[in-house]
Amino acid sequence: MTQDSDSALQRLLAATLPAHEPGRPGLGDLDLREFWRRFDRTAPRALKVGLPAAVWVLSLSVPLLVGRFATIRQLSDDDLDTLLNRANESRSFVIRQMVATLKIVACLAYFDDEDVQRRTRAGASTLHAIGTASSEALS
Repeated sequence: MTQDSDSALQRLLAATLPAHEPGRPGLGDLDLREFWRRFDRTAPRALKVGLPAAVWVLSLSVPLLVGRFATIRQLSDDDLDTLLNRANESRSFVIRQMVATLKIVACLAYFDDEDVQRRTRAGASTLHAIGTASSEALS
């Protein structure tokens, strides 16, 4: 599986981690080619089969969950968000697990990026410093 070969997968993964804060990229903003190369080499077979299956099932679920016929690529960002939220709230454990699988792979891909890692470590250091200063002020 490659990032370039499956734009439905790209859209679903990017929708799970959009850009929210200034200066922090969303998953869709990152170059994930190296991540996908490693994924192809090292991911367990169950994940290599399960991830495309999740995309396929969610693609077929669009009319039921969004209320109109469209491909994942044709959905607006809001409709894509609706699809993922409704699938995540499904009574079906299997459907909810498919959304969880997408979220897990999205997180693995996102935090594989060196710039994201650097920004996250810097943010964690800042939070630690604030927490330490707050603790000292309360003492």
